[in-house]
Amino acid sequence: MTCSKLFSGDLPELVNEAIQYFHYDYKTLHSCILVNRLWCRIAIPLLWEDPFSMKFPKNYHFIEIYLHKLNDDYKIKLEEYLTQKDIFPSNTLFNYSNFIQRLNTSKVCSSVVKWVDTIGNSTKSNYFIQNIKLSLSQKSNFTKLIYKSLFLIFIENEVNLNSFEITLHYYREHKYFNEIFELILQKPNFIYNIKNFRLDFYVKNDNIIKILGCIHSNCNSISSLYFLFPSFNINYPIEKCLSQIINSQENLKKISFSLFNQLNVLESIHIIKCRSLDSNFIQQINNITKPFKLKTLFLKEILQVESLKFLIQKSGNYLENFGSIGNSQSLKEIFELAIRYCNKIKLLQLFAGINNRNDINLGLNLIENIKQNLNYLFIRSFHSENSSVILQNLGKILPFKLEYLYLQLIFDTNDLEMFLKNSQNSFINKLVIRNRVNKSSIVPYIKKYIMKEKRVKYLAILETLIGKDEDLFSQKDEVEEFKLYDIQVLNYYDLFIDINNYVKEIE
Repeated sequence: MTCSKLFSGDLPELVNEAIQYFHYDYKTLHSCILVNRLWCRIAIPLLWEDPFSMKFPKNYHFIEIYLHKLNDDYKIKLEEYLTQKDIFPSNTLFNYSNFIQRLNTSKVCSSVVKWVDTIGNSTKSNYFIQNIKLSLSQKSNFTKLIYKSLFLIFIENEVNLNSFEITLHYYREHKYFNEIFELILQKPNFIYNIKNFRLDFYVKNDNIIKILGCIHSNCNSISSLYFLFPSFNINYPIEKCLSQIINSQENLKKISFSLFNQLNVLESIHIIKCRSLDSNFIQQINNITKPFKLKTLFLKEILQVESLKFLIQKSGNYLENFGSIGNSQSLKEIFELAIRYCNKIKLLQLFAGINNRNDINLGLNLIENIKQNLNYLFIRSFHSENSSVILQNLGKILPFKLEYLYLQLIFDTNDLEMFLKNSQNSFINKLVIRNRVNKSSIVPYIKKYIMKEKRVKYLAILETLIGKDEDLFSQKDEVEEFKLYDIQVLNYYDLFIDINNYVKEIE
């Protein structure tokens, strides 16, 4: 009875709660919109809150849907390049732009570029380019116009944006960002209510300073900040601007960056891809009266070991996410400190610092020391001998249950078999394997020791065999066989966890 009421829409609160469960399951959400009007009204906002971030979309037609809401002046500008087909009505069922919750400048840029590349060849597109032989400069101007048009639509529709991410890694992204910053300065309500703000760039851009000033003056609702950029000289006032933003926030709870004027009010600190910690950094920590709740520390390069030692001693009891990304001779000392002071680590990433037997033993000792809390484990080695040592010893110290295990190694099948036998008492919810170099597939061993014992729930394997990458997900017969044992094989890149994204989502 309850089930029938659920599908008929008689219990809207339960329907809403059920559909919210499929928040990022786009395939299921697409099915939900076909059930009835209530299900459609609940599912549509979830589908359209961040279409630019969808992995491997079938197409970019959502851009065309947005363009229906473009004002007349900009439609005239687009007519210089585009002709619209009469496939869809001018009035859409929903004002889809109102549902946008998250915007990343880089992802919008990438989506627009891909859409422009496809509309000249796609028979399903709602638009086609009048002159398919546009020059490079014409194509660039057209792409910039679409990019600017999308932001104009969001701004004029007064969307209630939750997350705004400025990511500028490439020249094109800087150039396109320069097209929209004036729009934001003119309509600061666009960023008035954002809760999450991310700034990630490599090259100076004076317009960034202007945007930061706008955020400082018009937004005090931010709860999470993420800053990632290189060091600049004193003539570039980026740190002053960021300090102003931090000081102006009323609900700031999470920050990922080494700027600590206001850390007494923070609930957590995340330091990602850290290269060095200077004496000024440490002095700022010393000035903090409350506990320094460092929860994430991923090391890329260690230049001042003493500073890092102090940091781990002061904050090790709070550290939950720890890892080494770049190579350093000092990682041995850091591993020893982590073993001594950090026993609450939930996520451990060992992408460096395992260059010889002694280093590997330290890494394995750290795993064993934190196994009670360990939930996510990432290990990578490009050396066959090191890979063998890891596989021969890792299985014996794994926790009884892991949420996620990522292994990127050079797999010898004898070593793999030893690992699988030694870890037979461990259940791994998500197992991701990247087999770099091997003449034979490891899949038969995974079937024997993993599949038939039902030791994982989700599995992804990407192998390089005879110079060619092969994803297990593309082998349909294998996928179906694993499914018989209740194991879902997924695309490698879908199941792979990016550390930066993980840190953004954990709180």
